Amino acid sequence: MKTQELKEREIKSINLILVAFSLIIFGSLGIVFITQMELHPGWIWEDETEKYSTEFYAIEADDINSDGINDVITYADINHLSSDVNPQYNTTQYGAIFALNGLNGHAIWSKSYMGPVERLFPIMDVDSDGFRDYFVNIASVTPNWTEYNQLEIIPNSFTNEIVSGHKGADPSILHDISKNFTGSFISDLVSFEDTTDDFEDLICLEVEYNKTLDRWFWNIASYYVNGTKTHSKYVDDSWLQFQEQQPIPGIEIFQYNEEPQLLYIGGNSIRLLNLSSSNFLNYTYNEQLFTIDGPRTYIIIEDLNSDGISEILIATSDEEIILINGIDGTEIRRFSVPYEIGYTKINEIPNPIGDDVTYFSIENSAYTGGDHNDVILEIYSLTIGTQNLEWDFTKTARSRANLLVLDEDLDGDSVNEIVVREDIETAVGIENIARFSIISFTTEEVFGIINLQYSADTIINIGDIDSNGKRDFLICEEARVIALSTTKPVGIWLSPGFRFGFPLFIILAVMLGGGVLILIIRSKDLRMSRKEIRASIKQTKLTLAVNVIVLILMTLVFILFLLQLNIFNNTLIAHHQMTDLIITFITVVIIWYAILPLSAAIFNQYSPRFAYFFIRLRKSFFKISKSYNHDIIVVDMKDRRKIGIVTQIKRTILPIFLSITVGFYIYNFFAPLLGYSQGFIRFSSPSFFSFIIGYMLLCLFPTILSYPLFAFFISGNFLLDDAGIVYFKESKKYRQPGDIEPISIWAQSLIKGIAGLSALITFATFFLTVNFSGFFMGTPIFVIFGTLMVIVLFWGAPFITGFSYILLAGQVMEYSIESNAQKLYEKMEEKGYDTTPRDIMNIYPPGFEPPKREKKEKIGDTESTPLI
Repeated sequence: MKTQELKEREIKSINLILVAFSLIIFGSLGIVFITQMELHPGWIWEDETEKYSTEFYAIEADDINSDGINDVITYADINHLSSDVNPQYNTTQYGAIFALNGLNGHAIWSKSYMGPVERLFPIMDVDSDGFRDYFVNIASVTPNWTEYNQLEIIPNSFTNEIVSGHKGADPSILHDISKNFTGSFISDLVSFEDTTDDFEDLICLEVEYNKTLDRWFWNIASYYVNGTKTHSKYVDDSWLQFQEQQPIPGIEIFQYNEEPQLLYIGGNSIRLLNLSSSNFLNYTYNEQLFTIDGPRTYIIIEDLNSDGISEILIATSDEEIILINGIDGTEIRRFSVPYEIGYTKINEIPNPIGDDVTYFSIENSAYTGGDHNDVILEIYSLTIGTQNLEWDFTKTARSRANLLVLDEDLDGDSVNEIVVREDIETAVGIENIARFSIISFTTEEVFGIINLQYSADTIINIGDIDSNGKRDFLICEEARVIALSTTKPVGIWLSPGFRFGFPLFIILAVMLGGGVLILIIRSKDLRMSRKEIRASIKQTKLTLAVNVIVLILMTLVFILFLLQLNIFNNTLIAHHQMTDLIITFITVVIIWYAILPLSAAIFNQYSPRFAYFFIRLRKSFFKISKSYNHDIIVVDMKDRRKIGIVTQIKRTILPIFLSITVGFYIYNFFAPLLGYSQGFIRFSSPSFFSFIIGYMLLCLFPTILSYPLFAFFISGNFLLDDAGIVYFKESKKYRQPGDIEPISIWAQSLIKGIAGLSALITFATFFLTVNFSGFFMGTPIFVIFGTLMVIVLFWGAPFITGFSYILLAGQVMEYSIESNAQKLYEKMEEKGYDTTPRDIMNIYPPGFEPPKREKKEKIGDTESTPLI
C-alpha cells in the first residue's frame, strides 16, 4: 500500500512538473518577448500599396474627427510603373486624396480622380464649417505607360478644384462655384482667410507649356474661390519636373513692414510683390540673383540685422549659400560649401529670437557616379558676418539620408531637436534598416532611436499623435504614410501603445515564478537512478527523436521567419499589421511550445475519468439494444506490457485528422468572412501580413488547441486499450456468434470516418484556395526560405504537431499506465463492474485437455491424411 501511494504521488508530481514546464515556457518566453521587443507609438497606413503604382505625399490637417488630435491629409501621385510591387491595377489614370486619423491612421474619408494628384494645398475655410479646405491640382495623362514605364502628362490639361477638408466633398459655398480655375499646372499657391470681402482669395503660381517655343512659362495669377481669374503676371520661364516638389520657383506670404506681401524666388531672381488693393501685384523690389546655375532652395529665417524684417537664405547650384536682406532683396553676403549642391533642402532651426544668430540645416545629396550618392547633413550657426559648422553627418549611400527639424524642444535649451534618417547595414537580418535618430545637435544627446524597414522620401512635422504634449513627425515612403512619436521607444510592457503591457508582465512573471516553484517542490518526488533514466530514454527513443526533430524544425522556421521580417532590427509600430503579425506569430509559437507539456499533463491526469465516460456511454447504448446480451469485461494482459512502435504511430492518426478538420475548417470558413487575405505576391506587403495573421489565428491556433480540448476523447480511448477494457455482445434470439471488441474501437467509430473525410476535404480546400506564390519569388535564399516555410509551417505543421503532442502524451501515460488503469478499475468497481482480468484464450473447463490434431503426411508433392 505504501509503495502504491508513493507511485501515485510520483505520477501526480510528473503531471505537475509538466504543468510547471508549461508555465515556465509561457512566462519566460512571454517576458523575453514583451521586454525585449520595443513598441513605439505611431501608425502605418498602406491601404493602397498593392493597388496602384502611387507615391504618397502628406500634410498636417485640422482635427477632422474632433478627437483632440490633428489628422493627416495624404494624396496619391503617379510618375512611373512600380517594379517592386505588382499592382492590382496598372492604370496611369488614377489619383486620390485620403484623410487619415492622426491617432491610428485609419481613413476618415477619401476621394479618387481619373488622374494623378500632382499638388494639394491647404487653403482657407471656404464653406465656414470650421475646417480648412484644400485646393487640388489633378493631371490629365495618356492611358498607356511610356517606353520606360514612365507617366506621360498632357500639358495644359489639368483639373483644379477645391475639396472640403471635413468630408472630402465639394464645399457648399454661398458664392457661385463654377470651378472656372485654370487648366494649367499649379506649382505653388497661397490663400487668404476672408472669402467674404472683395479681395482675391487665392494667388497661384501656374505653369503653361508653349508647344511652339517648347518652353514652360510661369505666371502669378489671382482667383476668387469660385474660380474667377482677376490678374495674371508673367514672372519666369524655367524647367519643370512635376514629380520633384522643389520649392523653386515658389511663392509665399512674406511679412513686410507688418503688411503681408508675396515673395517670389525663381530661376535667377528674387521678387516681392505688393498685395494692397491699390498696388496689387506690383513689385516692391525685383532683384537678380547672380548665380551660374540658379538657386536650388530657400527659406525665410529670423531678422539678423535688427531692421524688423526677416532675412532670406538661398542655396544655389554653385556650391554657395546666399544671405538676402529681406527689406530690399539685396545680397548681404555669400559663402561656399565644400561640395556640389544637388538634391537639397535647407531649414531654419528655431532658437531664441533677438540674439542676432540663427541655426540652419542642410540636407544635400549629390550624385558621385555608379549607383551612389554623397549624403551630407550639416547644421550651421549664422550671423550677419559669420557662419560656423556646428554639426555634420556624411555618408556614401545608395539612397539619400534625411534630416528633419522638429517642431519641438525636447531638452528645454530653447533650440529645437532634429531627426536624422540613415541606412544601417545589419549584422543579423536579411535586409538593411532605416534608423531614425532623434538628436539634440547642440549636446549630441540621443532622445530615441527608431529602426524601420522603410525608408523616407519626405519627413514632415505633425501634431501630437500620442497625447504626451510633444509634437511628432510623419514619413512618406513610396505608397505608405508612417506617423511616429518623438518619445523614446520602450518595451511592449511599458509602451502606452499597449495598455495591458504591465498587467501582462505581472501575469507572466507569476506564471514563471509559479512554474519554478512547482518544479522545485515536486522534483523531490522523482527518485530515479541513472540506470532507470537510461532505461527510460531507451524505451522512449521514438518519442525523443520525433520531439527533438520537431522542436528543431519549429525553432528554425520561427527564427528564419523573424530574420526575413528583419524583426531583430525593427521597432514595432503600434496600429500596424507588421506589429499585429509579430505579436500573433510569436504568441502562437509560444503557445505551441507551452501546450506541448500541458497536453501531456492533461492526458495523463484525467485519462481515467475520460475513459470511464466512454464506458458509461457504451453502457447507455446497451439499454437501446435490448435484444442482445451485454457485458463489459477486463482482458487479462498478462505479461504483455509494452506498446509497439506501429501502435504508437497509429494512435496519432485520428488526433491529426481531428486537428486538421478543426483548424482548416475554421480557416476556410472564417478567413474570407473576416477579410483575411488568402495569398500574397510580395513579402512584407499588407496582403502578406493579413495572410499570415489569418493563418496563425484561424488555423494553427485552433489546431494546437484541439489537442487539449479533445483530450477527453483521445486519452480516454488510449487508456481503455491499455487497461484491456472490452465489451461483449451476443444476440438473445438469433443464431450468430457473440462479439468481443475494445470499447475504444466502438467510440472511435462514431467519428473516425467523418474525421478522416473532413480532414481530407478541409486540407485540400485550403491548398486549392491559398496562393503561396509570394514565397517563391525573389532571391535564391528567399526561395529556399519560402520553400522551407511552406513545407514546415503549412504542409507539415498539423502533422508534426500531432506526432509531437500525441507521442509525448502517450509516453507520459505509458509511465503511469498501472496507476491510471487502477484508478479506472476503482471507478468501475464503484458502479458494480467486475474488473477481474479475464483470460479469453482459456475457454476449456479445468482438467480438460483438448484433443491433439493429427499431422498430415506428405506424399510426394501432395498432402494426404491416413485412412482409418
